[in-house]
Amino acid sequence: MLVSTITHRRPFFFANHASSKIDPAFISNYITSEQIAGRYSQAYHPSHLESIIGPFRTSPLGLVPKPHSDSFRMIQD
Repeated sequence: MLVSTITHRRPFFFANHASSKIDPAFISNYITSEQIAGRYSQAYHPSHLESIIGPFRTSPLGLVPKPHSDSFRMIQD
């Protein structure tokens, strides 16, 4: 397992990949289904999240096409 030794003093927000604009509804539906399944937490306002866990980084979202399909897979870098 990789562990970061960098101390962050403030949150850092990465922009989503350009591919996230291909089908924003797919991403929203995916996140909702993951929340219902208990694999994603609820959404937090950034200042509230920082008060809970301290400075944090976001992970950009994107979409990649599934092979031999018209469907996508969501990626989170």
